Amino acid sequence: MGLTVHVPAWRLEEDGAVIVVGDQFGAWLEFRESSRGDQAPDQHHRLTGLARAIPPWAGAEGGRHPTIIDADGASIYWDAPQSVTGPVDLLGVVSANNVDVPDGFPTTEGLVTRVRMEWQECRPGDDTAWYPVPGTARYEDLQSSYLPHAGSLDPATRAVWTGVLVDLEVTSG
Repeated sequence: MGLTVHVPAWRLEEDGAVIVVGDQFGAWLEFRESSRGDQAPDQHHRLTGLARAIPPWAGAEGGRHPTIIDADGASIYWDAPQSVTGPVDLLGVVSANNVDVPDGFPTTEGLVTRVRMEWQECRPGDDTAWYPVPGTARYEDLQSSYLPHAGSLDPATRAVWTGVLVDLEVTSG
């Protein structure tokens, strides 16, 4: 099964990592439904699988329901809006997570079949920090991601690097 996985820029920067077409990639995966927040259409993935509730844990989002989705070899964590058990057909973003998951949660492994650098326009906020402008994400299709100079802002486009989209052919979950 193929998944489109968003890998946040900060994760790659922290690890000093690049992602290359043809490499194996493994991570904990999490899902966020499309109705929650600004998500670029390129990030969206239609996810079908079997959902089952898992025990509450300290990292779960308040008022939501910890759930695992088994989708053709991938194991994906989801803070579901209500208790869900059985088949699901969802639209949203699958993201790589290297911070926190429930104890014993499996990683998903796969072969990288496509890499797209994600850039997003930003504007200054009241506190002099720069913030992404919704709806401005653009993508650069490459054989390998790279690490742009941290915090650099392209003066012509006011775009910053916000992550990488990886097409992943799942080999195990």
